[in-house]
Amino acid sequence: MNIIRSAIVLLILITLSLSAQSKYLSHNDQYSTIKGLVNDHSSISRIIEIGKTTSDKELYVVEIAKGDVQNKPGFLVIAGVEPDDLAGTAAAQDFIEMILNNAEVDSIKSLIENYSLYVLPRLSPDALDGYFENVKSEYLGNHQSYDLDRDGFNDEDGFNDLNNDNLISMMRIEDPEGEWIEEIIN
Repeated sequence: MNIIRSAIVLLILITLSLSAQSKYLSHNDQYSTIKGLVNDHSSISRIIEIGKTTSDKELYVVEIAKGDVQNKPGFLVIAGVEPDDLAGTAAAQDFIEMILNNAEVDSIKSLIENYSLYVLPRLSPDALDGYFENVKSEYLGNHQSYDLDRDGFNDEDGFNDLNNDNLISMMRIEDPEGEWIEEIIN
């Protein structure tokens, strides 16, 4: 019964964090923010690096618990599984912040005394960083080299901002008369 009550508290906290008004952050900015939160609450939390992406970004889990972390049940929360999931990563950050800043509230105190919480806030950081580049772009994977336009060459065709508005809103199409013309994308 205790595990059910704790799971319900955890579900409520996740739901509340989804409604928070968080700002979307690049991977480096989010990592710095979360690192600051963990440093401020170092007695109950730590960052565990679990790997690197193809572009050398940290993959990490935030561990939140009191007492003997290794010998109690754990809950794992994963966000940013889909490469374009900015909202999930913001919610995971809010969740970490909510737990750490309210660690002395009875229900949360009980939760982190009886369970270890693990939060992986961004599983696909390479793909999400396209939203924070000067020319906004969407990636559906990591930064591994590939032939997107199927012409036999990898990564030779970058994004071109034809009208310099930092968005890809125009493209060149071939005119049946043989010349390339600009066309507005709606």
